[in-house]
Amino acid sequence: MMHEAVYLCIVGSDHLTTCFMPALGLRLNRSSNCLLRLALMALALCTLFCSSPSLAFLLLGVGLVACASHSWRLSNHCIVLYASQASACVGYLCHSPTGTVSALRAIAISTYAITALHKCNRFFLDPARSCAVDAADAITVSNFGRPCPQALRPLIPGLVIFTEAMLAVLLAFEPTWRVAALAAVLMHIFFGILVHVHFTAVMYALLVSTSNLSWPPIVDAWTLASVVAAGLVAARLGLVHDVRHDRIFRLLHALSGGAGGYLLVALASARPAYSTMTLAHVPILFLFLANGASPLFGLKTEFSLAMFSNLHPLHLPRRWGAFDPTRRFVRFETITGVEALPARTPTEVRIRSMLQQYKTRYYSRTFISSVAEYYRMTGHALETNPPWDGNRHWLLDRMVLFPAMVPQSDAERVCQ
Repeated sequence: MMHEAVYLCIVGSDHLTTCFMPALGLRLNRSSNCLLRLALMALALCTLFCSSPSLAFLLLGVGLVACASHSWRLSNHCIVLYASQASACVGYLCHSPTGTVSALRAIAISTYAITALHKCNRFFLDPARSCAVDAADAITVSNFGRPCPQALRPLIPGLVIFTEAMLAVLLAFEPTWRVAALAAVLMHIFFGILVHVHFTAVMYALLVSTSNLSWPPIVDAWTLASVVAAGLVAARLGLVHDVRHDRIFRLLHALSGGAGGYLLVALASARPAYSTMTLAHVPILFLFLANGASPLFGLKTEFSLAMFSNLHPLHLPRRWGAFDPTRRFVRFETITGVEALPARTPTEVRIRSMLQQYKTRYYSRTFISSVAEYYRMTGHALETNPPWDGNRHWLLDRMVLFPAMVPQSDAERVCQ
């Protein structure tokens, strides 16, 4: 629900009606995409009131279709979410709810470990280029009219890496679980302020699922005060730039902060729910780890939990992998002429901004095929070299696994 709400606030109705450059190649028409998104939100809402194996499997199936048809690229939190959902479904099949809890705990620990590892690169650690410093600047400039203090800038990247690495370690042991859970909530309140309220919601759910908290929640005066205070702070400090429906997004900030405020009180007296993972859950965890490790082998950085890390395929040293995938697996081509699109929808605005750089960029066949089809539908002209024949010759030409465009200065590395 939070994922769909965020995209509706940022993109508007275009999120429901447009399926442009689908993440895993499943292209849907306007009505099918709209029905899919509405069905996903309805099923997610149903899970708040009832829980059953049939609903869990139905939500997993619809969610996987939504992932395959997700426009532009698949969000990282979707991988965490549906790995968790798949673990729940396996638990139903094996009649092992305790095994599911163990699998969810492993997914949470793996998420923090992978994200910390991906941030260990020279681009993230450089204060002048680090997206962590940019995020801190965005908050301080938006709310206080000035950038982050110069003395703090070199410390921010290392602090983020240290926090995530420590969470991965401390969540694994019962004596330190509570401290780690509270630290994780504080970190995700901050991430929520940075527009990432959907990722925050997923990680809140993982933390709750691996604890002994019960439903419905018990709310006393202290809990209510914490909810209200955290919600107001998040609503006040939360970023709403480039958001079409900023008032609704302020409400999402308040909900995310309020949920964090509740967890700060509830988890302070909670205990971890430890158990033994079943063998049936192992393949899910293996696939989750393999996907997260794919940048280390030079395979891809898309939906590999490499978000907020400055990590990019062109930044990976060749010695990290046995091959250079952007040379072997991704076809990049040039656009020699382009007719400007009208900027009527968010999709057209994004296409237009990317094509404005066509004289100094190479574009993936995935992007070119999607743009060519969009241009053909709207009656505009697009010229490519070689001329686009309308065919995507193999599976990777249909999937968004690599950057849509790269600088021509890197041609010797990314082009055949």
